[in-house]
Amino acid sequence: LFRSIFLYWLSKALKRFEKYLDCPTEDDLSCLGVAAVYRMSASLVIMHLFVFVFLLLRNSWSKAINEGVWLLKTLIVVGFFVGGFFVDNDVFRTYSKVAMAVSILFLIFQIVMIIDIFYTWNEKLIGGYDQGRRGNGFLLILFTIILYAGFIYLMVRSFMWYHDCSGGAVAIAIDLGLVALATLFVLLRTNPNSSLFTCGAVSCYSMYLVWAGLTNIGDPVCNNWYNESSALTINLIVGIVLALVAVLYVSGVSAEKSSGKVKIAKDLMDEEDQNSTQATDIEKKYQEKEKPKEEKKSELSDYKKFGHIKFHIIMIIASFYVAMLLTNWGSPMIHDNKYLQLSANNTAKWIRIGTGWGTMALYIWTLIAPKLFPDREF
Repeated sequence: LFRSIFLYWLSKALKRFEKYLDCPTEDDLSCLGVAAVYRMSASLVIMHLFVFVFLLLRNSWSKAINEGVWLLKTLIVVGFFVGGFFVDNDVFRTYSKVAMAVSILFLIFQIVMIIDIFYTWNEKLIGGYDQGRRGNGFLLILFTIILYAGFIYLMVRSFMWYHDCSGGAVAIAIDLGLVALATLFVLLRTNPNSSLFTCGAVSCYSMYLVWAGLTNIGDPVCNNWYNESSALTINLIVGIVLALVAVLYVSGVSAEKSSGKVKIAKDLMDEEDQNSTQATDIEKKYQEKEKPKEEKKSELSDYKKFGHIKFHIIMIIASFYVAMLLTNWGSPMIHDNKYLQLSANNTAKWIRIGTGWGTMALYIWTLIAPKLFPDREF
């Protein structure tokens, strides 16, 4: 949404910054919107780095900066964003290369989260079925059929579109081989926590990534999606949704663990107070007086751990990744002045295809690891 606004509606309003941004022609100001994306990405990185530095202190300042001073954080983002337009564009060309390298880390993180989500979803359905909810078994079978059907459809359509393209058939064949291998391991029950539902979900996601990569083949004769804005729109929407799901999932897990520990500590305190039969009235008053201090210590204890630090590391990496997602991995040339058509490029092609293969490879590892290392817990 941010990129679309700046590329389409507000690019002319940024004309005064043209000399800093090296637009290709005076009439085509679309690159101003792309430049704005890099500058906003850098501003978010700086803001999260600011919070990250204070979190390293692991004291009351950490809590204050992380949970408050929103006006200051907003001023940091807006200030660096506006100030970034006075920075030479060569700086942000270098930034785009750094963002590309760092974004690989976010893709790895996203793969791990997506696979974990599918495993969790599978466990919830099976757990409900074991507790007597028969509808869960029906849903498990239905979702498995839909996911495998989706994988087969994407595979067949991708082969029809790209079998004559350079590397198209090979990319699809490798992914198909990995899916077949994963399905075999599931049927052999190498990991008791796996199922055809989980395998179908991961397979469908992997084949989507292969298709998304193949849409970046730079041959308009071979690539039917070359001049189709719908391909980029699909990639943008799915990419943003998956990134949000991964970040929200890890945030929810962290928040659940953190609040659970605090709640348990509080419950234990209450239980100790209830079981204390020898406490005098003076002692009870003293305990009531000290209770706010204990709660404050309990709140600050969360900042002695690494949960918040890890979260902001993820947000820093995500800020880099969004810049790549919104510029098709550093390919900002606009076709025919249409703001939703970024040029196809080999970088985006192989990163997405490689991510698809990596997803299946990591999932296969989760299937065979319990057999290879029976003494370890997976």
